[in-house]
Amino acid sequence: MGKIFSGNNLISVLLPLLLIMMFIVRSIPLLIIGLIVNLLPIGIILGQMAWLGLKINMATVLIGGITMGIAVDDTIHFLWHYRTEIKKGKTFYEALKSTYHHTGTAIFMTAILLSFGFLVMAASDFVPTADFGKLTSLTIAIAFVTEIFLMPALLYALYRIKNRSKLK
Repeated sequence: MGKIFSGNNLISVLLPLLLIMMFIVRSIPLLIIGLIVNLLPIGIILGQMAWLGLKINMATVLIGGITMGIAVDDTIHFLWHYRTEIKKGKTFYEALKSTYHHTGTAIFMTAILLSFGFLVMAASDFVPTADFGKLTSLTIAIAFVTEIFLMPALLYALYRIKNRSKLK
């Protein structure tokens, strides 16, 4: 068991976050949407690293776990507010508008501040630190895009599926 947690940082972060998200959103479909939105940026960065021939080293191995921990916070806020608005009886569009109004600025500011904060590390002469800073910054920016654009699209698809009979 020690190998799982020391050898695979992403899994050691993903499992507790999965349990926490499930406890908070209390919905399998919302949990799946949250996981897609949070795992996609990590998958994109890992693919980009492979495409560019960047090796996984002591610093870059942490990107997935750290980014997942940061991005899931915004996702939980977004999904919690959306779920609360839907439970109040609001339409999809009203719930989404309220969710953007209450969480959008915070998600944007978090993404900007963290992206630029990690980007400062790119100035390091130590290559693993510089790579870590650049890639983490980029991953956070991609996570912002998936949270603001992809998550609402997935929520809309879920809304359409749940209300298929009402829409006909």
